[in-house]
Amino acid sequence: MKFVYGFARKKIHGKEYVYFWRYNGTGHKIEKYVGRKDKAETERQRLQVELGYLESLQDELTARILKIKAELTDEQPSDEDKKIFQELYENAKQPRVKKKKKPKKKRKKTMQVETAVRP
Repeated sequence: MKFVYGFARKKIHGKEYVYFWRYNGTGHKIEKYVGRKDKAETERQRLQVELGYLESLQDELTARILKIKAELTDEQPSDEDKKIFQELYENAKQPRVKKKKKPKKKRKKTMQVETAVRP
């Protein structure tokens, strides 16, 4: 397993913005807006986003490790272990990041002209 993530700075109209990016399981890059670089709150928000992502990875890895250990011991997991596995898998679901919407295609404007014919 390889976890690749990071932060990117984008300059738009002369101002810099910070985005969190990561790759999902299918190899698609997902970005999440964090804030403007020049604001003090952005650094705190950046750390919160990174912490949330790493905690979700930790839960996923812990669940996978426990499952593999249970299989190696050739024992049936107890009901308590099954409950723990289920909770870890539910918590391991990564937060959804909104995808950018594709811009709608502009339709050509047509003019309707009514003509009147005089006798």
